[in-house]
Amino acid sequence: MANLNFILKIFTIITLFFFRSAYADQPKNGIKIANFKDSDNYYLLLAKERINKKAQRYFGSTLKGKKNYDLKLLQRIFNYEHRNEYSKRTWQDMGVVLGETLNNEHPVKWVIYIDNLGSSRALKIRDSFDFIFPITMISRRAEAGIKVNIINIYQAAEEKIKNSEKKQLNIY
Repeated sequence: MANLNFILKIFTIITLFFFRSAYADQPKNGIKIANFKDSDNYYLLLAKERINKKAQRYFGSTLKGKKNYDLKLLQRIFNYEHRNEYSKRTWQDMGVVLGETLNNEHPVKWVIYIDNLGSSRALKIRDSFDFIFPITMISRRAEAGIKVNIINIYQAAEEKIKNSEKKQLNIY
């Protein structure tokens, strides 16, 4: 009888473990989140390198990893290139730097966001189901003819992060 109770307890624990694991993997509202792979990190690295090369070539400077300096440098690059040439890739590379700056300053992490339209690199806000898509934040505005102010875009993303954190704490 003691063996039967022991076996039932083990069976219950194993069943609960697998049920919990299966439940955790289910997509929410058709959206699935995947962890970054080495290739995704390499994509970010290449984007930052391309921005550094442009900053060096145009202004004799590079990214410093300091929020205010880097955001102002991104604005300078945008203004220079927007006048002289159209470059969606550069704008998206600038979005990577914007995302890395947010990642360094706030509790967000890079993930792959997958929905019925495809997959995107995004920043997931802490333990929430809220996301920011910094890679396209600059390019979409530029393509739509909206005036691009990098610092305002950054501040709007920061506000979204703060609102998400408040919502999690039920202070919202």
